[in-house]
Amino acid sequence: MEVLMQATICGSPGCGAVPVVQWRRRPTAAELDVIVRAEQARRDKARLLADPALPTPQFGPLPTAADVVISVYGCTKHHVTLAAAALVHSAACLAPDPAHLTNCCTPEPVASSPSTGQVAMTTLATGWTVPAVPTVPSPPTPPLVQPSGPATLP
Repeated sequence: MEVLMQATICGSPGCGAVPVVQWRRRPTAAELDVIVRAEQARRDKARLLADPALPTPQFGPLPTAADVVISVYGCTKHHVTLAAAALVHSAACLAPDPAHLTNCCTPEPVASSPSTGQVAMTTLATGWTVPAVPTVPSPPTPPLVQPSGPATLP
């Protein structure tokens, strides 16, 4: 769940320039409290407006800091590196504050994704390389039906 907590301007104090880089960080305790209260209010309203003839709406657990990220923006003067922007920063990250742009925090490691494996490739006699996965032929296209006799408009 990504929460946009600020306008899309540089987040450096007093800057307000157009951003060129966006990265994410975990919410602070105060931000998370606001998010959880808003979600709880949404759930309470949904239960209040629910049809009593239907089952009571069920919801999953309330969001935690691990479920939420806050977008942070930086202009050409106040930004982190592209490699750092690809990671989720800690809630205590002070970037894009100019004094804390380099080594702003210890970002979370990249989440390991399930291995998709490499697609096996086959080289054809002509030198072209194509996936070795066999393709399933598509079903034949039915012939177009031509009306017999002159066409008439309705």
